[in-house]
Amino acid sequence: MKKILSFLILAVVLAMAAVTAYADEPNIYDDCADFGKAVQKSEGLALDVVTEENKYAFSGDDTHIIRVTSEAEWLVYEVSSDGYFVFNTAFSPNEAISDFTFEYSSDGESWTLINPITTVDSVDGGKWITVHYSLKKLSPEAKYVRITFGNIGGTPWSPCIESVELRPYNTQEIGFLDCVGTEYYASTAKLKNLGLISGYSDTEFSPDGDITRAEFCSMMARLLNLSGALDPSAFEKVFNDIDSDFWGAGAVYALYSIGAINGDENGNFNPDDNISLQDAVKIMVSSLGYTAMAEELGGYPNGFMTMASRLNLLGGLTDAEFEDSLCRGDAAVLMDNGLDAELVYQTSFGNTNTYDRDGSTILNRYHDIYEVSGVVTDVGYATVFSEGSAQENRFVIDGVSYKIGDFDVMPYLGMSVCAYVKKDSNNEYTALYIEPGSDTAVREFGSDKYLRIDGGSLYYSDESGGERRVSVNENTKIIYNYKYLTRIGIDEIPDTKSGFFKIVTNGGGAADYIFIYDYDTYFVTGSASLGGTFNDMFSGAVNLGLENADLIMLQNDGEVIEYTSDYRLNKNDAVSVAKSADGRIADIRISIDSVIGSVSNIDLNSGECIINGEVYELSEYFKSSGAEAEPSQDIVTAYLDINSKIVYISESTRSLQYGYLKKVSSSADAFGSSVSMQIVTESGSAQVINATSKSALNGSVSALDSFLRLMPQLVMFSLRSDGTLAQLYTAEDLIGTINADGFARSYVSASSKFYDTLNIFASKYQLTSDTKVFIVPEDSEDISGYKVTDYTALRSDTAYNVQLFDLDAEYNVGAAVITKPEDSDVVYNNSPVYIVADSGTVLDDDGNRCLYLRVMSGGAESELVFDSDGANDCTNGWIPGYTERETKNGNNPFSAGDVLQVNIVDGKCAAFRVMLTASMIHSDSFYERNLGDFGALSEELYYSELYTAFGTVSQKLSSKLIFSPNTEQTVLRTVPIGSAVYVYDRRSRLVMPGDASDIETGMPVFVQFNYGTVNTILAVRN
Repeated sequence: MKKILSFLILAVVLAMAAVTAYADEPNIYDDCADFGKAVQKSEGLALDVVTEENKYAFSGDDTHIIRVTSEAEWLVYEVSSDGYFVFNTAFSPNEAISDFTFEYSSDGESWTLINPITTVDSVDGGKWITVHYSLKKLSPEAKYVRITFGNIGGTPWSPCIESVELRPYNTQEIGFLDCVGTEYYASTAKLKNLGLISGYSDTEFSPDGDITRAEFCSMMARLLNLSGALDPSAFEKVFNDIDSDFWGAGAVYALYSIGAINGDENGNFNPDDNISLQDAVKIMVSSLGYTAMAEELGGYPNGFMTMASRLNLLGGLTDAEFEDSLCRGDAAVLMDNGLDAELVYQTSFGNTNTYDRDGSTILNRYHDIYEVSGVVTDVGYATVFSEGSAQENRFVIDGVSYKIGDFDVMPYLGMSVCAYVKKDSNNEYTALYIEPGSDTAVREFGSDKYLRIDGGSLYYSDESGGERRVSVNENTKIIYNYKYLTRIGIDEIPDTKSGFFKIVTNGGGAADYIFIYDYDTYFVTGSASLGGTFNDMFSGAVNLGLENADLIMLQNDGEVIEYTSDYRLNKNDAVSVAKSADGRIADIRISIDSVIGSVSNIDLNSGECIINGEVYELSEYFKSSGAEAEPSQDIVTAYLDINSKIVYISESTRSLQYGYLKKVSSSADAFGSSVSMQIVTESGSAQVINATSKSALNGSVSALDSFLRLMPQLVMFSLRSDGTLAQLYTAEDLIGTINADGFARSYVSASSKFYDTLNIFASKYQLTSDTKVFIVPEDSEDISGYKVTDYTALRSDTAYNVQLFDLDAEYNVGAAVITKPEDSDVVYNNSPVYIVADSGTVLDDDGNRCLYLRVMSGGAESELVFDSDGANDCTNGWIPGYTERETKNGNNPFSAGDVLQVNIVDGKCAAFRVMLTASMIHSDSFYERNLGDFGALSEELYYSELYTAFGTVSQKLSSKLIFSPNTEQTVLRTVPIGSAVYVYDRRSRLVMPGDASDIETGMPVFVQFNYGTVNTILAVRN
């Protein structure tokens, strides 16, 4: 690995490149073309390559890992130090997006569940849905991650893993992460930013690792910018064990050419041996030009070690004997020390050696890098002066302007620093690295820790609650949100909402600058653009007014993002914004952190909340919002700001429910303490619920008169423990949208048919047993007309005025609102069918005569009763030659053998359709009639919403009849046998139950079916 590393270093030197940066293109860790990257996997996984004709359906890679069983298959990956994993997956549009689980382990045996950050790409019709699972929040203890296919009942090939991406941790750390907190940090950070060393990755240097002699030579060749002398074929072979094709030959021979290295007594260089301290020092001293002086002091090794001590090359090195191996961290410290040493040139030789110096160092002679010391007074548009020298992408040290490169200069505003700047061909100087001066002291503390200014001191409390102070005087400047505000003694310290203080003292007794970073906090309730208007949970619509800003700094979850006005905010983002008083500078930081668990205690006075046994501070945003939270065993989500303080605690997911808002009290005083709302809840009961000044509408606590403006509609709501309204959401109109972020009305139609064969509206919107169906009367004052039910209350093949809400990825409906006029006087295509066996009259409770029928349906006998007003005849020409029948006051127009389709309301026949009469049976009046959206599938099989016919059996088979609905038998239909069969005897004029054995070829029969399902067969026996 070290050889590979050094080879990469050598290649970078040859290319004169800067520090390695991650490309904008995704860094694919596993393209899922094989299982080579997985350290373990279950047996039921396979590789799949998307065929050419199916490529249109996928947005990602063409090679996938799929599940080929109905088991919970899994893969294990080893965690990489180069970044975090993002699993790119694809789901069939017919599958639920919920069925991957993720776990981590420190030993590969015990596993802990991970809650990934999930993002879903916008859905393109017909394409598979791309879903990304980010493991950025992985525990530091994690050594392995396991992804498991969880939808064991779904389609085996969906979902699939398209690729595994490795994204770098974009932290604000300027050095190597594995050097933080070590004695090697300062040196490795400086060398990294100056482009003089690379690590195993952008975050890993491995400072305690060994370094070979060849590797150290490669690092020194880069330090001395010997790129022009690295072609090993240009050198005559010097060392027996270094051939021209050896990976480090160029660097070794380049250093040999300047007299910096020698071999052993056998003519070998021993490139793979770990380098010793005394050998590394010898190479550094010789590289600086001090070989002859070191020889005069005693030569190798003591003379070189003495010379190194005089040049301050040994400062900061760990205690080691001369012959001890050098570690990578000490090698970096030695190189850093060498940057400050003045180069020397021998000008005469012989008995008297003379030397010359011109003040140059490795940095300026070989790299055109120079050190500049002073106080940073301006960075871009930020300044410590009342009138700064604002210039975009430039900063000022003691009145001299320099260019800002990739290095972030803003944190050093007001500090005495040493800046390393590189000269370009235009004689411009660009900052590569900045380090605070040795006499600069910086203190930071949260703005809530500030106490007072008293008697020449600023007082603040530390983490343990103890009081600390720092000296200030009339020259101490106050810089508020990147701009000069005032001086101590002229104005008071301004009140702050959230943020922190940074106090800078540049060597004197009193502080030079007090920087106050004061952030406004917002909790986003729905997706919106950052540069436009978004909704805050408690203050409503917010526009940050960024259009006139000169400088906008943006971070999301600690990652620096280039600001654009259309940068998307997401629901539940906690946005903190510090703006300068003139609005020209904006520092925006977004937190997506949250914690899930139960609240065991919450105390607004102490500002603490305990979730899962951990103590979290409540933010000023939370405390000033009027939001309430109570201890509960329910699982809640607490969202955190950039300081890991709670900004909002969600309701338990179980506490949000659908409801139909019937009415808002019109007599309520908008300036009073509450507004009365009548809401039909999921239980079907109509409740009066009061909205108070703490109630939130669509995520924002607003004036009570906003509730008064609400019209009747479906809502989602939750209640506080005292029964008052906590949250109320109205639906967004996102017609046709699935998996919408939030409560959405997804489909609207004034006339859409419901089909109970699939429980669907409009062919794809499906109601499930969990769908809440709110039936709303046309007359809003009809209290009894409001009902809450499920899809079983809906009639098949019936058109409704319908609104559908919250479609999931499978087009399942969350809730439906059905508005239907009173229609007891109509017959539906799926209304029950009865065969009249007998008839008569009865008296109702008022003594009125009513029609009574004894009927057969579904293989059983029952009664059908009319009221004295009769029923509406809806036959409407269904059968030929029909005359409308009157059923008022017990009038009886029916005979045994008549076939009726009826609508029963409150136990009484409200409407009927005659499908066959006894007179038609006796006259062989054959007919065929259908009603619906579908025609014949074939000449023999009719497929319709409602089909009835009277005809002759042409042929009887084992499970079906070949049937003709006309005398000539020119049309044949296939009729399955399996429904209730009845027999009408022409001689006795009686109807009786029958079965398939009663049907014979040539016999007249009546048939009725819906969508190919036969419900009624009446066989006519002569």
